[in-house]
Amino acid sequence: MVSKIVSVFIVLTVPVFVQAAIIFVPDDHSTIQAAITAAAPGDTIMVRPGTYYENINFEGKALTVESEQGASATIIDGSMAPDPNFGSVVSFTNAEGSDSIIQGFTITNGTGTWNEYWLAFCGGGIFCTNGSSPIIRNNIITMNKHSTESILGGGIFCNDLANPHIIKNEISSNSDPGGGSGGGIFCENSAPLIRSNYIHDNSTIEGGGITCTDGATALILHNIITNHSTYVSGGIHCNSAAPTIIGNTIAYNQTLSWGEGGGINVRDGSQPTIMDNRFTHNTAGKGAGVYIRDSSFDVINNFFYLNTAIAELDGGGGIFIRSSSPLIKNCTFVENSSIPSNRAGGITVWGSTSSPTVVNSILWNNTPTQFYASSTKDVTYSALEGGYPGLGNIDLDPLFVTGPAGDYYLSHMDTGQTTTSPCVDAGNDLAVNACYTVNDGVVCLSDLSTRTDSEPDDSVADIGFHYPLMGPLFITLSHSVGTVITYDRPKSYVYDIIRGNVADIVEENSYIDLGSVACGADDDATGIVEDLLLPENPAPGECFFYLARQDIWSGSYGLSSTGKERRAAESDCP
Repeated sequence: MVSKIVSVFIVLTVPVFVQAAIIFVPDDHSTIQAAITAAAPGDTIMVRPGTYYENINFEGKALTVESEQGASATIIDGSMAPDPNFGSVVSFTNAEGSDSIIQGFTITNGTGTWNEYWLAFCGGGIFCTNGSSPIIRNNIITMNKHSTESILGGGIFCNDLANPHIIKNEISSNSDPGGGSGGGIFCENSAPLIRSNYIHDNSTIEGGGITCTDGATALILHNIITNHSTYVSGGIHCNSAAPTIIGNTIAYNQTLSWGEGGGINVRDGSQPTIMDNRFTHNTAGKGAGVYIRDSSFDVINNFFYLNTAIAELDGGGGIFIRSSSPLIKNCTFVENSSIPSNRAGGITVWGSTSSPTVVNSILWNNTPTQFYASSTKDVTYSALEGGYPGLGNIDLDPLFVTGPAGDYYLSHMDTGQTTTSPCVDAGNDLAVNACYTVNDGVVCLSDLSTRTDSEPDDSVADIGFHYPLMGPLFITLSHSVGTVITYDRPKSYVYDIIRGNVADIVEENSYIDLGSVACGADDDATGIVEDLLLPENPAPGECFFYLARQDIWSGSYGLSSTGKERRAAESDCP
C-alpha cells in the first residue's frame, strides 16, 4: 500500500538567481529554431498554436520547448527540410541531457537523417544520438516516413549511448517503403526509457512498435503497443539486446503467415526481462504471443489470451521456443490457438536443444493442445487441461472470475465466490519468496493479487498470473505551500499524482466521479512530488485531495472504500 507521509521543509540559503526567460514563438522569434539559437540555458520556448514548417536541432542546449495549447493545436512539419540528408523533424545530436525537453507538439512529415553505418535514414520524427538523453513527452509523433528509402525508427531513433525519456506520447502511422525496422521506435546501443506511450499502427518490416538491437537495454514500461502489421516481430523486435519489458499491453499485432513473434520476437542471444505484460489477440506464423530463438531468459507473470499461430506444423499461440531454455513462471495461457497446426496453442517447444522450465503456470482451453514438446520437459506446479507429467501439476478447472482489472482472477471463498480455485496456494514456494528484480527494486508475488478484492497473495504462491493491486493507493489533505509528498508504491508500477477539490466528488451508480482534477506527473518515478499544484489562496472551506493514480497499464485511479472505481471528468489527466 502507499504510505501517507507528508513532510514540510524550509531551506535557508543566500540564493544567486539567474532569471530564466520565456521566449514566445512567433512573437519574439518567427521560428522555433531561431528561438533555440537565441535562447540561453534554462530558458523556456513557448510556441503558440499553428503549423511550423521546420527541422529543429536543440544545439546541445538545456531548454524546454513546449506548446502553449497542446499537440493537437501545434504542429512541427518537417516536410521542407533544406538538406534531404537531414530530414528528421527534431534532432538531439550534441549530448543534450534531461534538462532538454520537448513536449506538446504534433511532430510529422519527417524523412529521417542519413546514417552511413546503417545505410538508411533514421529517426523520421525524432533523431537522438551522441549520448543525448532529452525528455520527449506528451507529443503526437505521426506520419513520418521516407518516400523511397528504408527508415529505422520512423517515429524515434536513438543510438550511440543516447538515453532519452520517451513518456506519454502517441506514436502512430509512421512507415517506410520496405526494409526498415522499428516503426515506432528504434534503439541500438542505447538505454531509453519508453514509458506510458500509445504506440500503434506503425508500418515496417520488423518491430512495428519497437526494435531493440545491438546491445540496447531499453526500459519499456506500461505502454500500449497495438495494431501493427509486419513481416516479422509485430509488436517488439529484440535482437542481441537486453531490454526490460514490464507492464505493457501488447495486442492486435500481426505478422505474415510465416512470420515470427506477433507480440515479441526474441532472438540471437538476447536477454530481455519480460514481466507483468498482457499479450492478447496477436497473430503470427509461430509464436503469436512471444517467439524465442537462441535466447534464454525469464518470462514471469504474463498473461496470454486469444493469440493465434497460423503457420503449418509450427504452432505456439502463446509462446514458441526454439534452441532456447527460458524460465516461464506464473504465466496464464487461455484460449490461444494454433491453426491449422497440430502443435500447441499454449506453448510449443521445438528441437532437442530447447529445455524450458515451466512452473506455477496455467494452460487452459488452448487449442488444439496446451503444451507440445518432442520430449518431456520440466513442467511443475502448473495447471494444464488434460494433464502433464511433473511434480505438483494438476488437471483441475482454475475457476476464473472477473475482477477489477480483468476476467482471469481466481475464485476465492474469502471474496464472496462459492468455491476456492484449486490454483490457490498450489505453487512451489511462499509468495513472499517468489521475487524478481526490476529497474527500481524487487517485486514479489506478495505485492500482487489473484483475488477480486485485490488483497495480496500472502501465503503459498497461487498458480497463474497475478494482477496489480487495485485498491485505494493514496489520499491525504494539505494546503501548505512547500509540501513534499512521499509515497511508497509496488516496485514495478508507476504512478501519477492528481489533485482535486473534495467538493467535486460525486458518487454515480457504478463509480466515484472525482470531477475536474489537475495532474502532476511523477515522470522520474522517485516517489516524491514537491509543491504540486498547491493553491496559493484556497477559498474558505475548500479541501483538496491528492491521489496516486496507477499508470496506463490499467488506466485506473483505484477503488474507493465502497469498492467502486474512481474516475476523473472526461479529458482530465491524459
